[in-house]
Amino acid sequence: CRGPTGRFKYTPNEYSTLVLLGAGSGLTPILQLARCVLQDAQDNTKIVFITQNRTEEDILLQDVIDELQTEYGADTFSVRYCLSRAPADWETRGDDRFVSGYCSPQLVQDLVPTEGALKACVCG
Repeated sequence: CRGPTGRFKYTPNEYSTLVLLGAGSGLTPILQLARCVLQDAQDNTKIVFITQNRTEEDILLQDVIDELQTEYGADTFSVRYCLSRAPADWETRGDDRFVSGYCSPQLVQDLVPTEGALKACVCG
């Protein structure tokens, strides 16, 4: 399985949670890693997937990300879309995936379980 470049080597079930944060086109390498983890039926790792963009139109592959969350469920693949220039109705669409502003340490802390081994990967 190939993922982001660098020295990170993923081993199934090594972590209870992977936090994957991608900004702009940086979400494509972390999406590749997420797919690899999700497609391994023996891997019980949960994924917190956060993207940061300026506008809704800037979100790459949103349909693919949404399909993955539908297929694997929000308990396994939790998604948040953060927009620095969000439309007025962004957070009132009846879906907690939409966040106005920047991805903050508090947002990550609120999403990440406090138990188990954790690995965070950032790209972008």
